[in-house]
Amino acid sequence: MPEVEYRKNVTSFAWFDRAENPMGEWMTQITAMPDYSPDECIVRLITFRGENDDENAYMIWSNINNDFIGSVCGGNIVSVSPNITIRLTSPITNVAQFKLYSPAKTGVTPTISLKGEIVLHLEFVKYKRTPQRV
Repeated sequence: MPEVEYRKNVTSFAWFDRAENPMGEWMTQITAMPDYSPDECIVRLITFRGENDDENAYMIWSNINNDFIGSVCGGNIVSVSPNITIRLTSPITNVAQFKLYSPAKTGVTPTISLKGEIVLHLEFVKYKRTPQRV
């Protein structure tokens, strides 16, 4: 296992309301990032509290990897620790964007009916580079 040079933990919170945030989008400012590009992002925890009797599953998309990073179920309080490791192949910006999608029979569509709160705990990791021996 490579030696860790730097870790940065980031927490992202969002409130969803059909009127105020109908498309299920939110952004998080990633502050105090040193001048480096992390090698990976680990999704440590996803917590969701829904305010309706929604039994649907929702997928979480992010610009961190331009793909889905996890999922939640609507309704009540749900907390999962997926520990999904995302290998980062390009530099990230200081603003992480997220969006909830609902899988439907017609394909993946943006969420328009969710109401509740979501919290993501992400860990960005940079590994030390070892000099190559010649």
